[in-house]
Amino acid sequence: MGRGMTKRERCQRYSKLQRERERERDMREEREIEREREEKRAREREREARDLSQLLSRSLSRALFFFGLLF
Repeated sequence: MGRGMTKRERCQRYSKLQRERERERDMREEREIEREREEKRAREREREARDLSQLLSRSLSRALFFFGLLF
């Protein structure tokens, strides 16, 4: 594969391989960033759902309390 190649051809091949490695690394980094963003969004959704559940629970408790006072 490397035999019979001129110095220029070897340099071009090396540069091409270097660019491919850099592109693959960049893609891996981008996937990692996107995965972290997804995890953050999921945690935020869970927190919002928990907060909403607590709010509904408190509202229902208050409504039942006041309803009990009426009757």
